[in-house]
Amino acid sequence: GSLEAGATGDIMVDAIVQSQTGSIRMVAGGVLSVSNGHQVSAGGDGTSISITGDTVDIGTGNAAAKSIQNSGSGTVTISTSGGDLSVDDYSVGGETGLITINSAGDLIEQFSGNSIASITTTNQVSLTSCGAIGEAGAIDISAGSVTASAGDDSMGSDGGVYLNGIGTLTLSGITSENGDVDVTADSLVVDQAITTTGETSVTLFGDTIQFGADGDVTAGDVNGTPGSINVDTDVDSGLTIDNGTIFKTSAGQVSGALINSTDPFKDSGPTGDALSDSNRIATIAVLLEDNSDSGLQSTNVGIQINWGEGDTSENDPQDGDPPGDDRAYVVDSYVT
Repeated sequence: GSLEAGATGDIMVDAIVQSQTGSIRMVAGGVLSVSNGHQVSAGGDGTSISITGDTVDIGTGNAAAKSIQNSGSGTVTISTSGGDLSVDDYSVGGETGLITINSAGDLIEQFSGNSIASITTTNQVSLTSCGAIGEAGAIDISAGSVTASAGDDSMGSDGGVYLNGIGTLTLSGITSENGDVDVTADSLVVDQAITTTGETSVTLFGDTIQFGADGDVTAGDVNGTPGSINVDTDVDSGLTIDNGTIFKTSAGQVSGALINSTDPFKDSGPTGDALSDSNRIATIAVLLEDNSDSGLQSTNVGIQINWGEGDTSENDPQDGDPPGDDRAYVVDSYVT
């Protein structure tokens, strides 16, 4: 059957706690900890493990027996009511069940950082923290997908999401208030939006990275504080971007359609009179090949035009707004 345990103070698990056929629920008013080498495990399909403490510390398990373990489609939920939540190597495991981890404190943290998965399931992992997630060391995750939400402006808590995916990791929605997002994996799939606020950055690294149509990335406050986006793959041609993907900062936005275009200035051309000795003003219509599926288009796109004449010693781009430099070799302008 099922097992329930509660205490107004601390609960320390220094043994094997198991329900072969049912669920397990533990609630502590103080610290709830599972010490290294010990385990809480439930009965698998249709069961759940629910762990709640003011602060929760989950120690090291092993590959065959995670410290908090459910099997089959059984779920795992771990929460803190006020303090931090920490995990270590092989701390939390499910086979095909959902894993949900919520911290009402400032952190979800990991003691080690050695690419041994602390959290494992073939299903989805959901991480929520009033503060940062993995700031002191990226959380090692092996999962079908992950969602994460970090930071709470209303409580003055800065976020930050730092993850290390083992194998292929799908990002199905990441938000961070006043904190960076930094995710590394062998292979990354971004199928839902990544959003940060404040002077923050989004950094993604993997052998391959694939952005879906809904995998937009927004860094910083779009109308205010600047942010930055950095995407890097370790394999040639390892980056795939859907035409509908939008990358956005306060400086502007660019769509996957424009990035993927083989002829981004198709149908651009002169609209004024031909240049002559007396007419040195060129009028050019710049049309961007930017038919993004979402209907949004790229904005504030910087362009440079090399006239092929003029002062060749002046190679730095010059402002293209009139009156400008009529002998500029390279003209700098923007499509807003």
